[in-house]
Amino acid sequence: MPPDQPNNTAEVTGAEMLTEACDRNVPVEVFRVTKTGGPPARGRLLSLNDEGIVIERLQIIGEEFPHGVGTLFACYFRVGGELYSFQTKVTESRAAARLNGRLIVPALKLARPLKVTAGQRRNVFRVSVGARADAPKIDIWTADPFFPPPERAEQPPADPHPDEMQPDEAHGDPCGHAALLEPGATDEGAPAPDAQGAAQGPADAEGETAPAPPAPDRLAVPRDPELAGRMFDGSDLGVGVVIFDYPYTRLRIRGRIWLRFCLPDGGEPLEFEGLVCHTAPLREIDSRVGVRLLDDGGAAFARKVKRLTAYLTQVQREQRRI
Repeated sequence: MPPDQPNNTAEVTGAEMLTEACDRNVPVEVFRVTKTGGPPARGRLLSLNDEGIVIERLQIIGEEFPHGVGTLFACYFRVGGELYSFQTKVTESRAAARLNGRLIVPALKLARPLKVTAGQRRNVFRVSVGARADAPKIDIWTADPFFPPPERAEQPPADPHPDEMQPDEAHGDPCGHAALLEPGATDEGAPAPDAQGAAQGPADAEGETAPAPPAPDRLAVPRDPELAGRMFDGSDLGVGVVIFDYPYTRLRIRGRIWLRFCLPDGGEPLEFEGLVCHTAPLREIDSRVGVRLLDDGGAAFARKVKRLTAYLTQVQREQRRI
C-alpha cells in the first residue's frame, strides 16, 4: 500500500462485522458515555440500514438504564471470537422492531456509527481464573463486617393445634379482635406518633416508653468471615464468586455483600462492598454468584481496582500464550 494512502482495513472489516452482527441478532453491551460511568446494559442488535441501527430495548439487572434522544453510547459486540466497538447516540428512544421476522419487540434507534473498530475491553468480557491454582480465595460477609452481626429474630414455636382457636390471654378475646389495636393506635392500625416525634423503644411494665437503643459502634477490626468462596472470573466492574456450602436461594438479588481476598502479587488484602447481580446453584450445596463492585468514588477504591485489573491482565496474557 502506498505510504500516502491510509490503512482503513480495520474500519472496513469492523463495518462488515457490524452488518453481520445485526443480521445474526448478536448480543450487544452498552455503556453510557458519562464522567461517572456505570454498569453496562444489554440487548440485541436487530437491524442496520442507511438511517442507523435498531437494537432491542436495553436491560440492566434490577435497575433503570436512563437514556433519551441524544444520549451517547459506547457499544461492544463480538463476532467470530473478536470484540468490536463503536460509539453512537440515540435518535429514537421508543420504537418497535421485528425479531426473527415475526416477534415484535420494544426497541430504540441509534445513529449509524462513523467507525467500528476491533479491540478488547476487559470490563465487558470477564477474564476466567477458576481453573488456576492461584485463583483468589475469598472471605465473604452478608452484613457489614465492621459492625456487630444483626440479631436474628427467633421464630415462635409451632402451634401444636393450628386449627384450634386460641383465646387471647391479654384481652380475653377468642377471636383476637382486641389485639388488632395497640393502646394509642389509630383507626388505621398505625401507632399514634408521640408529641416529640422521637424514636421510642418498647413500653415497660408501668407503661413508660423506654428510649430507643443506641446504634452499634463501628468495630476496629472486621468480624470473622461468615462464608468462604473462590473467584472464578473477574473484571474491573465485578467478580464471579463460588460460595461454598451456601444455597443460592439465601442470597437476595440487589442485596449487599462484602468480599475480601488476596492477589498473588503479595500485597494487602483487597476489600470490596458489592451488589449481588445474579445467582445460580452449583453442585447442589454451593452457589455461583455475580457481584458488581460498588464504587464509592474514593482514591482507595481506584487503587484496589487497578491492582485487580493488573492481575486479570496478566492472566489474560498468559492465556493467550497457551
